[in-house]
Amino acid sequence: MIRWNDNYITGIEKLDKEHQQLFQMADQVLNKLRERGDEANYRIFLVRETLTYITSYFERHAKAEEEYMRKIGYTGYTLHKMLHDEFCNIQLKNIKIL
Repeated sequence: MIRWNDNYITGIEKLDKEHQQLFQMADQVLNKLRERGDEANYRIFLVRETLTYITSYFERHAKAEEEYMRKIGYTGYTLHKMLHDEFCNIQLKNIKIL
């Protein structure tokens, strides 16, 4: 189980809620992988669809977060954007593998 904890709080309510939602979605993927009794191909389909949704959600979240970081002049913007881009690239590769 992937759990949210208060160490991840940014203090920006909108971003914190989106981060919590991402944790919940990742947990759903893990639960799908653990389900027993379902046909393997169906589970793979569900995981692929869920990863596609998470990636789309994350891209929208990252765009809003990056705009906010630029607006406030966040000094770690470049590194944080690079992490966002890396996450998206990894997820797109994972989706293709499935």
